[in-house]
Amino acid sequence: MKLCMVFWLALMFNFGALVYCNDQPVLTVEVLKAETIHWTTYWYSPGSPSHTDTDCTIYDTSTSCTSTTTGGDPASSTPIYHKQVNLSVMMPDGNVVAMQCHIPPIWSVCFQPNLGVYSAKVNGHNIRLMVPVLKGKPKYNKDGTVQKSAKTGMMEVKFSFR
Repeated sequence: MKLCMVFWLALMFNFGALVYCNDQPVLTVEVLKAETIHWTTYWYSPGSPSHTDTDCTIYDTSTSCTSTTTGGDPASSTPIYHKQVNLSVMMPDGNVVAMQCHIPPIWSVCFQPNLGVYSAKVNGHNIRLMVPVLKGKPKYNKDGTVQKSAKTGMMEVKFSFR
């Protein structure tokens, strides 16, 4: 386990700590407002014409031709599904800032966290919220009581300042 030095900040609501672990500052922030927007755009391909090659053989009084057609793609459209999460976050100094994450890119993680207090790492023009997530499913007894709780973990979700 890392040994971290904790620096408490004087804040309006008396929440928040600034923690340094391996020179990476970890702050406490509060998500005040969150919304998710979905929309679809389309990538259009006009298609391409086919190409025909003809090979003819000429005999004394007759001709024999063979034609081969290749290629040709019909016009098409591919939907691209977009997701954007907008947040209003209170920083440790009391300022409220707007942030967002979006998909695509498909390799990014973007989801709407619940309102509340989170640990976060600030890196230039973005912030990484440490959001608790369930990893696995709980097991239940026949009477509906919990036999084994679901495992939980933390996921870093990268948001950009707007």
